[in-house]
Amino acid sequence: MFLNASKTSERIDISRNNIAFDLSKASFMGETLQELDISHNKIRVSIPSRITDCVMLQVFNVTYNRLRGKVPSGWKTKFRPGAFDMI
Repeated sequence: MFLNASKTSERIDISRNNIAFDLSKASFMGETLQELDISHNKIRVSIPSRITDCVMLQVFNVTYNRLRGKVPSGWKTKFRPGAFDMI
């Protein structure tokens, strides 16, 4: 489900599900994505740089996971700069 490149979504909330997967292999991060809440899981590795291609993204919650590394820079939002909440 989360690794299917042929699907598009505006809002994804899979928080508090104790899910473990490699976020760098997820393909649900398309240009139409507006809200992504994957908090309180066991997601590992780092936040992939292609997340910055989600030009409609306004809510991005990845708290309480097993992430490492830096948050990617170069966000390309279609809204005002800083248009999203990075919780």
